[in-house]
Amino acid sequence: MKKVDKVWAYFALEEEGEGLCAFLDQKQKIWIPLICATETVAKRFEDMAQNIANESGTKIQFAEFTVRTDIKIIEPE
Repeated sequence: MKKVDKVWAYFALEEEGEGLCAFLDQKQKIWIPLICATETVAKRFEDMAQNIANESGTKIQFAEFTVRTDIKIIEPE
């Protein structure tokens, strides 16, 4: 498996600061954040980010992160 060296995410730009955008998966009833490790998936999220902007009236920032700091490996117990 390839090591993740970039992450893309969509953030809502609010007066209080930034918030990670997410959408509700109606089938599973869980929130899925608009963050991913491939540019292909990031581009698929763009329509969802546009819908969030349209429905909330909030600007959405698309960002790429390229600095990685490994903090901990959690082993199975």
